[in-house]
Amino acid sequence: MKELWIVAEQNRGVIAASFYEILSKAKAVYASAQEQPCFAAVVLAGDEMPAAELKSSGVDKIYLASEPMLADYNPALYTAVLTAMAETYRPEILLVAASAQGSEVAPGVSARLKTGLAAHCTELKLDEQEQLHMIAPAFGGKLMGEYIIPTCRPVMASIKPGVFESVPQTAKDAELVCFDASDIVAAEAGIELVSSEEVVETELPIEKAEVLVCAGLGSAVTGNFEKVKTFAKKLGASFCYTRPIADLGYMPNEHAMVGTSGKTVKPKLYIGFGVSGAAQHVCGMKDSGMIININSDEEADSFRISNYKVVSDCGAVLDELLKQI
Repeated sequence: MKELWIVAEQNRGVIAASFYEILSKAKAVYASAQEQPCFAAVVLAGDEMPAAELKSSGVDKIYLASEPMLADYNPALYTAVLTAMAETYRPEILLVAASAQGSEVAPGVSARLKTGLAAHCTELKLDEQEQLHMIAPAFGGKLMGEYIIPTCRPVMASIKPGVFESVPQTAKDAELVCFDASDIVAAEAGIELVSSEEVVETELPIEKAEVLVCAGLGSAVTGNFEKVKTFAKKLGASFCYTRPIADLGYMPNEHAMVGTSGKTVKPKLYIGFGVSGAAQHVCGMKDSGMIININSDEEADSFRISNYKVVSDCGAVLDELLKQI
C-alpha cells in the first residue's frame, strides 16, 4: 500500500496544529479515491512522548526518530534524518507544514531525494487518474499555480498553516515504527544549540483570532503605527501587519505578518489601516468574513476586496475610534 506521510512538528513534545490541519485535508482529498493510501505521521523528537499523542490522531502508522539531539529543532539534523527515513521507507507522498521549520527543511530534503517540491500550497486535489495536484500562489500572489510531480517520488508539498480546517478523526491504534537515527545524528552534528528563549504570547495567535487589526505601511509613515496597536489592544483584537512593516523594522520579527510569505488568516472581522492591498498580502487574508479598510488613497487596491471602505486619514479615524472605545 502506498504511504502518505505528514511531518508532525513538535515543540517540547506538543504536536503543532498544522499536522492535524494537513491530516484532515489529506483524508478529505482521498475520501473518494479507489486506492486509499496509508496515512502516516513522521515525527523527530528527543523521546517517545510525541508518539503517544499521535497514537490516537487517526493515522495508520507513526514513524518516530527519537534521539536526545533531536529534541530541539536543528536544520542540518532534521534534514538529514528526514531524508534517510524517506530513502528507507519510500513514501509516495510527503507533506510538510510551510512553517519556519518546514520551509527550511523541505527544500533540502527534496533536493537530496531528487524530487520536486510544491511550496506554500493552499489547496490539494486529485485528478481522474488520482494524481495529486497542488495549488499555490504564484507571481507574488497575482495568480494561482497548479503543480504536479508526475515521475519523481515522493511527491512533496509544503502546506501553509491555517488554510485547512482541522476536523476530528476517528482514533486508530496506529502502528509505531522506530527509526534508528543515531549514526546520522553523530555524523551531521555540525550545528549546536547554544541557548534558547521561550517567547510567551500575550494575545491570541493571528491565525486563531476572530478579530484582526492590521497595520499597513501607510499607517507607519504617517506616524500612526502605535495608535493601530493601541486600538487593537483596546478592541480586544489580535494585531497583525504587512510585509513592509517587518522589512523596515517597525516590528522585530515576522511572527504576526500576513501574506504569501507570512500567515494565512480567516478572521470574522479584519480592519486594515493604511494597507495598500498588494497581492502578496491580499492572498493571506482574502477569505476574511468582514473586511474594512481605512486609507487616504481612494484608489487603493485594498478597497477592491473590502466590504466597507473609509477614504480618510488613518490618524483621524484612529483618534475618533479610540475616543469611542
